[in-house]
Amino acid sequence: YIIVVGERERSSEVLPVRDRKSGTIREIQLEELISEIKKILNGKPYKPLPLPNHLSRRPQFYG
Repeated sequence: YIIVVGERERSSEVLPVRDRKSGTIREIQLEELISEIKKILNGKPYKPLPLPNHLSRRPQFYG
């Protein structure tokens, strides 16, 4: 899926979502998109990233 969020999308209830598999653009609510993704990923292994959520707390490497 490809989602671009701008001012118009922030003020509305629906998001224009491009499905990369079919190439179509649909306008759906965020909750509906989340449930659709969860359905697709159901039964597949899930491992969270071993990094903190905040970018400022992630390790920085200098070379």
